[in-house]
Amino acid sequence: MTRVLIAGIGHPDRGDDAVGLLVAEQLGVRLRGVEDVEVVATTADPSALLTLPAWDKAEQLIVVDACVGGAVPGHVHVFRDPDELPVPVAGGTHDLGLATTLALARALGRRPAEVTVLAVEGTQFEVGAALSREVLAAAEMLVVRLAAEHGG
Repeated sequence: MTRVLIAGIGHPDRGDDAVGLLVAEQLGVRLRGVEDVEVVATTADPSALLTLPAWDKAEQLIVVDACVGGAVPGHVHVFRDPDELPVPVAGGTHDLGLATTLALARALGRRPAEVTVLAVEGTQFEVGAALSREVLAAAEMLVVRLAAEHGG
């Protein structure tokens, strides 16, 4: 049974939008073999998360994604109530959006009991851009924090 599902969302070729993917990749290595924790990365629309076998088994969902919310680059917004995600986190390069996906999962009775969204404030999202140093630092901090919290 997957007790914790950690999902990194993003686009690998759009600068800071890749932060979720980077965090998931590094956590996947650090948490490999840890029981009841599954780490996934997706470049697809967040609605694709609903198709994962681990989705329906998860008691806790942690999502890492980039956002544009007006804070300083690298700031990590923490949302524990998925019904109150702001539009900047809900939009981005995703078709359906994270907020809509989580609302759909709630309506279907399929949302994990505990949901945390870690939205990293980005600054550069152009095709071909690299992660900004502020977002890279935030990603490294999140990997250390999440690994420590989940047995890695």
